[in-house]
Formats: sequence, C-alpha cells, structure tokens
Amino acid sequence: MFGSGLKRSTGIHVGDEGVFASELVLQRRRASVRRCVTVGLTEPLALPEQLTDAAARSALASALHELKIRGVNCDRPSFGLTGPSTFVKRRFRVSGNPSETRAQLFWEAEQILGEDLSQYAVDVLITRRFGFVVAARRDVMDLYVELCRESGLGRPDFDVSSLALCNALEGSGQTSAEGTSAMVHLDRESARLVLVREGEFEAESTWKRDSDSSDTVAESAKRLLSLLEAELRDGETPDRLWVSGPAGTAQALAKLREAVPTKAELLDPFVDIHTSAQAAEDYAARGSSAFDISAGLAYRALVED
Repeated sequence: MFGSGLKRSTGIHVGDEGVFASELVLQRRRASVRRCVTVGLTEPLALPEQLTDAAARSALASALHELKIRGVNCDRPSFGLTGPSTFVKRRFRVSGNPSETRAQLFWEAEQILGEDLSQYAVDVLITRRFGFVVAARRDVMDLYVELCRESGLGRPDFDVSSLALCNALEGSGQTSAEGTSAMVHLDRESARLVLVREGEFEAESTWKRDSDSSDTVAESAKRLLSLLEAELRDGETPDRLWVSGPAGTAQALAKLREAVPTKAELLDPFVDIHTSAQAAEDYAARGSSAFDISAGLAYRALVED
C-alpha cells in the first residue's frame, strides 16, 4: 500500500462534538501514527451550512488553530466532506471496459447536475461491480480553503467521508477480498453506514440520531438492518460489522451485537501500524475508533503522489 521516502499526512474530521485529527508519518516504507488530537466544540456544527455563519466559523477556526498549537502537522490537511456539500451516486458499469465506464459516469454526472455542473468538482470511482459518480460543491471547498487560511493551516485536500471509512478499514489491514463487511460510524447526533463487498465500497446511508434518546443505538440498528436487507441477497448477512466513531463505544457495540446477527467489533484504524507513545496517549480517553474518518483521510494522502 505504501511507497518509499519520508511523508506526512493529516486527516481532519469535523464531528458533532469536536474536531478529530490523525497525523501519519511514512518513512522507509513504514507507516506510523504520530498524533491523534481531539479539540472539543461547545456546540455541534451543521456543516456545510454554518461555514458561512460568523460565530460558528470563528469557533471552528479556533479549533483548527488549536491543532497547530498542539503540534499537529497541518501543511496539507485532508478534510472529509458530507451532507449537502457532496453526493455519491451508484451506477452500473460497462462490462469489462473501465474506460467506457469512466466516460459513461462523467456523462451521467452531466445528466444529474445539468446546468449546475460547473458548480461541482466531479470524480468517478469504478469497482468490480459498479461505477460511482462522486461530486462536491466547489463553493463549499472554497469555504474550507479560506477557513484553513484564517486558521493558519495549509491548503486542504478533500475526500468523501464514506470513502474515508473504507480507507480506514483498508489501512488497518482488516479489509477482506472476499465477503461483505458493514461499517457503522456513530457520532453524537448523526450516523453513517458503509457497506464494503470484496474489499470495495458498495453503498452508504446516513441518518440523524437523537442524542437525548436512550434508544438511539436501537434506532441505528433498525436503519442498519433496513439497508442490509435492501443491499444483500436473500439470507445473506455481512461477515463482519465494524463499529466506530466518537459514539462507537463498547456499550453501543454490545447493543448492536444484540440486534445484528453477525460478528461485531470496534474498528481500530491503527491496529496494523506502529503507534507512537504520544498518539497512544492522545486517544487513550476516546479510543482509536473515534479517529476512523480522520485516519482514512490520512491513509489516502499517504499513498497519493
């Protein structure tokens, strides 16, 4: 997965209750976790809408600047995009011809976006089974660029949060080339499910959680079962359920195990690589699974030129 040379990468996930940053280092073809830092937010942010709100923007800028103060390398941070700023549309691929599939997907993007096409940055993802149109609003990315400038961070890169989860699973060395895995990322007020088949992204679903409800994990389990029923063949169950995110606690894992008839574990995105003593201290209180999206963003940056 990794090349040679010295390289640093930092992934930043803005969650419901804080900013989560993972800094990875690649040296002599060996990756390691240097820092995992959380900066809390007093109020949950509705992103990307609140990027234009002065008070919310100021709070987020302060949190990002705090990452630099605490020693996180932010020369070229990678941010996860979610919500109305981005979308992933699944389409069938042209059998046996990736170039034709790629052309078809970009044509599909034009049909989906129409006159708004110029307002989006568009890319495609091709797996063995499907093609995906991936799009993100340019004005939202511009807002992040300006936010990083205000915070003293370098110019950012971007990825879709669901794809970052897939990268976290791959980077952890726990992706299987056979079978199906489901990943559930739980934040305080939101949840995200990603389905991975034969090591490749296949489907996603997001929903809001009621942070004041004691049944919030049960509701997540219902949504999880509903998507699995729609995506899997009759009688098929995922081979593994991975639970992660700031609210992906041992208690949440236990409840999901009761609801979903498959083996479930907390996802440690760093289990397959060396972790510095400082990084281990950083995530001791929250657990490494809280850094899954930020880790996935950092893993992707490590393998890119």
